[in-house]
Amino acid sequence: MATAQTRPPAVAGSAPQPSALHPDPPGPPNSARRTTQTATVAPGQNTSNQRKYLWQTGFDHAKIATAFTEKFQHINRYDSRSIPNLQALLTMIEADATIRDIRWMAYMLATAYWETSHIETETVSSTDRRGRVITRNRNYWVNMTPAHETGEGAGRRYERPVKVLKLPSGKLTITEWNGNAFTVNLNGTFDAVVAGTVPGDVHPSGTPRPTRPSAAYVAAQGTEHAYFGRGYCQLTWWYNYATASALMNQGLDYVIDPEKVMVPQPAYDLMSLCMREGKGFARPHKLADYFSGADRKYTQARAMINAGDNAATIATIAEAFEDVLWEARNQ
Repeated sequence: MATAQTRPPAVAGSAPQPSALHPDPPGPPNSARRTTQTATVAPGQNTSNQRKYLWQTGFDHAKIATAFTEKFQHINRYDSRSIPNLQALLTMIEADATIRDIRWMAYMLATAYWETSHIETETVSSTDRRGRVITRNRNYWVNMTPAHETGEGAGRRYERPVKVLKLPSGKLTITEWNGNAFTVNLNGTFDAVVAGTVPGDVHPSGTPRPTRPSAAYVAAQGTEHAYFGRGYCQLTWWYNYATASALMNQGLDYVIDPEKVMVPQPAYDLMSLCMREGKGFARPHKLADYFSGADRKYTQARAMINAGDNAATIATIAEAFEDVLWEARNQ
């Protein structure tokens, strides 16, 4: 359990034992893959009635709040104070013409619920029998709002900052802690300054991890940034930020200012695009691989974020969200 911290929700740490800390990929992301449209009808496995998952007429947000409370009050990390976050995220989903399958919506909500869960602290006051005011701190869960990863990558290779230098061409030079340098192209790809070099703060196998930056890093020009998990899906690694920025037609802005993925609409747009099309952090997996026709593969869908990590738990949450959405459909 992480130590609770008081901070604004937009920059709060994510949940203790965070789950969307992406595996250490050896190189740049794969190229984009095609988008597959989901089928319209499938029977739900958790109901005796046939569910038609294609839904285009939105949801009753009052019913969303009621159903969410009913079905989540005994689920880990629930707090009713996150209902406005749920409604705000659902509003973005409803406005997204590319997301019309309730199963897709449910899994996106479950992912955001789990990945952004974090503890915040509030100060509460009360009066005792003698009229004295007593204050104390109280912890509570917050989720479904873009969040920082708990510990901001502590103990993981991407915790080390890198130096970012913008070149006159608009390209960037990235210098890692170990001195390895890379040129980031305007399309989000990158080239090693020294051929054969790979990103990721690597050091010779069997040797201790350095505790101080290399002389080359110290001498390098640029602004320091750390690319720990941020947003709805906990985007990590500087080259994933570069890919995401290019995918979202933002040039290299997410590398220059990684806090931009903490803004709800861009954070949602990135989650939607990558999970629909198997791009960026989700590569090569996409929603249609798990929710198409009669398929309802909530456990396997975790591959879009972080292989099997907490897959069964998140599948249970997704199934609960499916029920919430089903009950709150606008008729």
